Amino acid sequence: MSSDLISIFIFAVITGFLIFRLYSVLGQRTGFEPPKEQPVEKPENFKPQSEVTLEEDTDKLSNPALKRLVKSIKSHDPTFDVDEFLKGATRAFEIILKAFAGDDVKTLKNLLGSVIYKEFETTIKERQEQGETLETTLIKIESPRLVEGRIRGSVAEVTVEFQTEQIHIIRDKKGNIIDGHPKQIEQLIDLWTFKRDLTQRNPNWILIKTST
Repeated sequence: MSSDLISIFIFAVITGFLIFRLYSVLGQRTGFEPPKEQPVEKPENFKPQSEVTLEEDTDKLSNPALKRLVKSIKSHDPTFDVDEFLKGATRAFEIILKAFAGDDVKTLKNLLGSVIYKEFETTIKERQEQGETLETTLIKIESPRLVEGRIRGSVAEVTVEFQTEQIHIIRDKKGNIIDGHPKQIEQLIDLWTFKRDLTQRNPNWILIKTST
């Protein structure tokens, strides 16, 4: 065997050994492997995933009327939980606020009752016709709380109080501020009423009324 062939053979053996070592350290990665699946963040909704006993839930409430309300809701939906409901209501508050400012009527239509949707839609159209834009910044939401509610048949209506700090700015078509100020924080108290037919399979509550 010539010296050139011997050199090539030795080089091939060394190269193969290095490749084997690299393979054993890094594992079998060809560069075409699919990325690892990322955990999916499950959106919050108003229907809790675990059942809470009536005693646990009503102990969170001091108002006898609210205790009776929760008891009535649980008679139709045993999985109803006050804390989970308030978490969902808070999330809905944030989404609706953002959708209204962003003229996102598609999102609003899925979260609002027909009457209040028409009111929101009319306001958005008027704003668009005037070439105005609304900027809303939600600074803080204090702990929301149930304030009242009722059940008619299987339809429940629950009102939640939100104490928030917000910044509202309205700009004209040229981008000039015509109302509000970037550093003007408003302290607001809003009462939002949500509705749901507890016998329906759809677990979502919809907003039917707002007041201050």
